[in-house]
Amino acid sequence: RLRIAYVSSDFGEHTTGENIAGIFALHSREKVHVFAYATSPPDGSSTRKAIEHDAETFRDFTPLSTAQMAFAINTDGIHVLVDFNGHTLGARSIATALRPAPLTLFDQGFAGSSGGVATHFNADRHSLPPEYARHHT
Repeated sequence: RLRIAYVSSDFGEHTTGENIAGIFALHSREKVHVFAYATSPPDGSSTRKAIEHDAETFRDFTPLSTAQMAFAINTDGIHVLVDFNGHTLGARSIATALRPAPLTLFDQGFAGSSGGVATHFNADRHSLPPEYARHHT
């Protein structure tokens, strides 16, 4: 099965958490093993509880160092790592920069260039006009 992991400090009462909470239950469990890696402590919100429930594997990386976090992601055998923070408050993007998964991408929380941290980013022609795509990494 494809192993997709989502990492964020915003798995809780935050716009990003509320926007993405439903995606964890939408994957075909026969084809995809869904991981959620939190980089902030639980806030007791219903959003956090839903993410913890709907991800097949949920881990709290809050106490881990950057190296430990990257090692854990790699040990889990993740194929695709989706970083919902990018370069925002609470980000642990250095772990993403260590390339613990073959494919890494920024999504949702940060619409700008990763500065080479991620291998891909999710954008459309409005958030990243084609004439500027060559300036994004």
